Amino acid sequence: MGGLGQMAGLIDIFVYAGSVFGLLLSAILTGLGVAAFPSPLAGVAASLAKVTLFGLFPIGGVFVFRYNNLIQDTTPRDVKRWGYRGCPPWMRVTCYGLMGAGLALFFLPAFLETIGTIPRSDGSAFPATLPGGFGLIAYSSVFAQLYSLKTLANLKLNSL
Repeated sequence: MGGLGQMAGLIDIFVYAGSVFGLLLSAILTGLGVAAFPSPLAGVAASLAKVTLFGLFPIGGVFVFRYNNLIQDTTPRDVKRWGYRGCPPWMRVTCYGLMGAGLALFFLPAFLETIGTIPRSDGSAFPATLPGGFGLIAYSSVFAQLYSLKTLANLKLNSL
């Protein structure tokens, strides 16, 4: 493996490890958020929420770099078709499940405020379930997309 291959491997490890760490934090935040709901997160939970949300910038930035590297010789049509197709079925189902749960948690406060079940937020703090839900969506998507792209790029190289 050459220098570029080693760098790509290190980038992949960084993205995978960051995604797993982000998913673990998001799962913890989901539990804390559901327990605190409808009150906003406070104390250590609020700090974890900031780490989870701001952690997306380095993980997402490096992922975009790697994504562009993996699709550079691919037609736009193939890129649109790839999505999560390189993931094993269990990973795809898990990813979609985590993203669905994340969407529900993300939009739960807004929905309950709209129908009048909980009091309206003044916007001074994140709703309790928002950071955990957002993290579930983002980190599971990054992990699965990188896995899928690597698998499909390897299949494409092997078919040449």
